[in-house]
Amino acid sequence: MQYFFILGRQPELSIAELEAIFKRDKITNKRLCATNEFAVFELKQKINPQELLQRLGGTIKIGEIVARLHRVSAGQATNLSATIKSLLPQTDKKIIFGINDYTGKNKPINLSKQIKKEIEQPARFVYPQQGEKYLSSVAAEKNKLLTESGAEFNLFPLDASQRHCKSRHQRDAAISNSSLVIGRTLAVQPFEKFSKFDFDRPNKDAESGMLPPKVATIMLNLSEAKKTATILDPFCGSGTILQQAALLGFEKILGSDFSKKAVEDSQKNINWLEQQTNRQFNVEITELDARTLSDKIAKNSIDAIVTEPFLGKPLWGNESLNIIKQQISELEIFYAEILEHLAAVLKKNGTLVIIVPTFNIKQQTFNLNLEKILGKSNLKIVGSWQYARPNQHVIRNIYKLGNR
Repeated sequence: MQYFFILGRQPELSIAELEAIFKRDKITNKRLCATNEFAVFELKQKINPQELLQRLGGTIKIGEIVARLHRVSAGQATNLSATIKSLLPQTDKKIIFGINDYTGKNKPINLSKQIKKEIEQPARFVYPQQGEKYLSSVAAEKNKLLTESGAEFNLFPLDASQRHCKSRHQRDAAISNSSLVIGRTLAVQPFEKFSKFDFDRPNKDAESGMLPPKVATIMLNLSEAKKTATILDPFCGSGTILQQAALLGFEKILGSDFSKKAVEDSQKNINWLEQQTNRQFNVEITELDARTLSDKIAKNSIDAIVTEPFLGKPLWGNESLNIIKQQISELEIFYAEILEHLAAVLKKNGTLVIIVPTFNIKQQTFNLNLEKILGKSNLKIVGSWQYARPNQHVIRNIYKLGNR
């Protein structure tokens, strides 16, 4: 079966998360196409899109490829509208539908008018919000496009069984003479859940920089750890990674921090999460300096370490080169020290997913020398991705590490 995945703001990270999930769950897959907006996979096993989206942090929508039109051009709009009409829900109720065009060659408004002319029952077309190209997850959910009388269709510029559009240039070249694939949305990201567990939890530490729950979820999934794994976050802060690990169903979760306040905040947030979900989680949180970690935790006992350590002092964007160099030097020493301890407690086949900062100051980027840092730790880089928002001075580099 062929499924499409509408990707989040960091598409490479979103795809890496999907492939890690497929690998962990032994879902045979083939990536047919990936752009900055969507990816199409052929999966041998049928998936439950709603259930999968509950476990993903970097995917906005999941749907199934339901039709294909060959060599679509502007003059074949009637054929396209007839195909979409045939895919509309069979119901006596008023039909509600929306169309997202990822080809740039079709106008959803014109298509919707043509379709509404051809059907013999009331129908309502849902438009994207002003200033947006596509219908958001919120719009799809609020307008009931995923109900029995609703539908959201997505037009993709590829032959999903043959084309491998890994770059924008390849995608644009494919549009001119490719098939047009139609996908129907089956599930959208649980945006209310992410919002609730981010903004409503009682204890947050904005000064130290808060890791978004979606990013924490992606990092946990990148580890490929199974639910029976022992998960450790040695820089738990206010407990975002611990919280998301609990929601993902991990059976044994360990957290620690050198700050007494951080430990108290994390525990309060986990207690609050248990009340909100009416569930009990196996989460142990202790006050502990990560630079003494292997003295307190048994060696080779942790399946996966997922963490965001100290990323340096807050930056305002006007720092001198000397200040930045000093901060980098201090952080390289700090990271080298903690990685030695993290590697010691990690199982031989375990995985470490860790954030390392890059500084963006005065339109220049400054990186830590990770190869130098890893020199004494017996760890190697398995994968790396960036997570950044516009105008941020600190860019998060997410590294997946394993034993050499």
